[in-house]
Amino acid sequence: MEVGIKNNVTKKPADKRKNDVQPSGSSVKKTRIGQINEDVEINTQKEMDELKLQLIEKSKKVDALTLENEGLKSRVSELQAKLESSNEYVDFGSGFKLSREYLTTIKSTSPTLNVYARGLFKKLFEPHEVIGYSLMGKQCNALQHELKPSIDPNRRDSIIAYSLKAFGVQPSSPNYSHSLKDVKKSLACLISEIVKDVNNGTKQVIAIQGESNN
Repeated sequence: MEVGIKNNVTKKPADKRKNDVQPSGSSVKKTRIGQINEDVEINTQKEMDELKLQLIEKSKKVDALTLENEGLKSRVSELQAKLESSNEYVDFGSGFKLSREYLTTIKSTSPTLNVYARGLFKKLFEPHEVIGYSLMGKQCNALQHELKPSIDPNRRDSIIAYSLKAFGVQPSSPNYSHSLKDVKKSLACLISEIVKDVNNGTKQVIAIQGESNN
């Protein structure tokens, strides 16, 4: 009996890779695009956050500068008001000021430099401030042994300087020395006149009081 010979053929296992589902090209592209979009979104959000922080810092600086600017404006306004106020008056020293309006008025009624200076002197000095004093603190001509102190030098020098300037006499002017000497002489005489008037007034008061007592 013939025994049939069977061919033992060993079947190889099927390649699993053939059974796996391979991603298509379009799905790979979509995955990559999605990743790129995600990266862009993250970077964009990060940049926005940084810009927001910068904006906050800039806003703080703007607020600080705005506040500083308001302070500077307020200071400028104060100084402007002070300047305008100071321009309305002329300081003659020792806290004495005269309005420019008054100075303009007295200038229009003063025909000469000396008259103008004497007008200012009467406005800025009370009679009791010149009694017992001299213009420059020098010896009295009548009493050479008597040295009288000077009146307030600040007001005195301001009156002289302002009067000369008001009549266009500058230190560089040819007639400056002569005008300066002349105005000083006029003011010295004015002091003597004031003292004389005060003394005469005192004598008259004494005489009237004596008559009333009789």
